[in-house]
Order: sequence, then structure tokens, then C-alpha cells
Amino acid sequence: MKILVTGGAGYIGSHVVLKLCDLGYEVRVLDNLSLGDKRSVDSRAKFVEGSISDKNILSQALDCVNVVIHLAAFKSASESMINPEKYSKNNILGTQILLDTMIEHEIKNIIFSSTAAVYGNPQYLPIDENHPKEPLNYYGFTKLHIEKTLEWYKDLLGLNYVVLRYFNAAGYDLSGKLNIPEKNTANLIQKIM
Repeated sequence: MKILVTGGAGYIGSHVVLKLCDLGYEVRVLDNLSLGDKRSVDSRAKFVEGSISDKNILSQALDCVNVVIHLAAFKSASESMINPEKYSKNNILGTQILLDTMIEHEIKNIIFSSTAAVYGNPQYLPIDENHPKEPLNYYGFTKLHIEKTLEWYKDLLGLNYVVLRYFNAAGYDLSGKLNIPEKNTANLIQKIM
């Protein structure tokens, strides 16, 4: 099985790519390196530098792919409130281009990296999947918008999807295989220890 991981040079993406390679999947990474680091990408994966908004590069990256794991996004809640157009272009429009290009290539399977920011303030605890979705920032709104688009694409075009809503991703690669820059809090703590 061939899997494309968008944003595969980022913190979560590099861990996903490592695990997929360890499991024997054929992995391709598409990342524009605006937030990721190429050194974090497992050498067994094929790396394609480019944006999900570039349909030509995206078409090449999707060639013969069975599944897309979509992790590419701008992710700062505070920045999204100051620069919403940046988040619209990358998160919403970029994902729309990705989905439409997937459909053109007859790829119907996607795992989408969303966020717990879609929930807003907790109305009850623990928060579950049925919790009301009322984002407090534009970043959360972009992710919720994409989730709703995925629902429509399932109904209209037969797209199969899974949505993962993270609260805070943290951890460290105990195998030492990943070369993740120290800007991640978990890595800084590990280095200090």
C-alpha cells in the first residue's frame, strides 16, 4: 500500500512516517518545509518538497497512492486571529485543492488531522466526539470547516475519511531514529534531562 503523508516533515508527521515505514508501507511525504524539517523525514520515505496548493506537484505526489494522511496545516491559534487570510489559504483552500485532486486521481481514502480547538470551551467533561463544536479561534474554525467538507464529500463523492482531534501532541522518539529540531517542547525537556 502506498501512503502520502502531507506535512510529513513536521512533528506529528515525522512520527507517523517513521511508524508507517517501520510497518513496511511505501511512504511518500509532501511538505513545503514552512513548519517542518527535512532532516526529520525517515530516509525510507520518498520526499517531495512542495505545497498542497500546488496542483502540479500534488498530482505527482498522489501518483499511485491508496491513502492520504493529511497533516499539512498552519497551527497557531493566536496567529490565526491576527492573520486569518494565511490560514484560509493554507488550511481551507489548500485542503480543498488536495481533496479535489484526490478525487481526480480516484483516491477515496483520507485520514485528516484536525484539532480539539473545534470544541471551544468545554460544556462538559470529559469532552467526547458528540461535544458541541464552537471554535474560539480561526484555526479551530478552519479545521471544523474541513471536517464539514469531508462529510459532504463522503455523501456526494464516496470519500472515506477518519478525523483525528488532538489536544496537545507531545512525546519523544525513544528509538533515536528521528532528528527533530529542538523547537518542540518535549524535545527541549529531553535534551535538558
